[in-house]
Amino acid sequence: MKLKIIGPNDPALDVLEAALAQHPELNAELEIIPWPEYRDALMATLTADVAPNQAVFLPGHIWLPEFADAGYLANITSLLAGVSAEVLADYDPEDIIPSIANESKYQGKQYQLPFFSDGHIIFYRSDLIELDENDGVPIISTKDLAEMAEAVHNPPEMYGLALKADASEIFTDFLPYLWEAGGRIFDEDGKPDLANEINIATLQSYCALRQFCPPQTHAYGNAEIAESIKNGEAALIANWGGQTAPLLLDADNPNQAKYKCATFPIPWN
Repeated sequence: MKLKIIGPNDPALDVLEAALAQHPELNAELEIIPWPEYRDALMATLTADVAPNQAVFLPGHIWLPEFADAGYLANITSLLAGVSAEVLADYDPEDIIPSIANESKYQGKQYQLPFFSDGHIIFYRSDLIELDENDGVPIISTKDLAEMAEAVHNPPEMYGLALKADASEIFTDFLPYLWEAGGRIFDEDGKPDLANEINIATLQSYCALRQFCPPQTHAYGNAEIAESIKNGEAALIANWGGQTAPLLLDADNPNQAKYKCATFPIPWN
């Protein structure tokens, strides 16, 4: 039986899909599903009497508690105990960063194996923006983005900024702005606290950045942001670390050398 796997559209999974195609002896295939449709496809698999897919990708730190409590996922602790010592030594689980390894567990039980993890990275056009790299990766405050974007904004040849603001991405795209401003999602009692003054003011500032963005930035997800970087259309573009290598190692990307990397003071994840 061929092992069927589903995952969301992400450059890191594109690499896996290509690797599986090159190794037919693994007898596995990966179906990549657009993020806006992925949760529905995932739930269809997890709630089916006979699952059409034998393995799935999911962001463990977001959905794992919900799915584990509902009984949708298998505890693989006992399965790992039966893996040969040779395979485990080759996998080297002790080499995984502890915080990443813990994201695959819930209440002491292992439900996942980490494939990749990432956090926010800001790609910036080094031919347009000069940042100090003497102390390592430059830090760009969210409070400075508007001024920096405005200084190089010259549409349609060059946009100051591109936001990953598709409905499936905008919440996590917004979080670095919220964290730096001192905002919060929950109060001290664990109850939602979204409509407080800091949150509202920060959201207004975030939305105001759209004036420096391509007209369709509200529909930009992974694929659109990757294309934006490839085309070099914006001077500042926030993206995810897990997608960095496929973009910067693209030999066909004429703008590859122009972009360097920075990050936020408090990047998400």
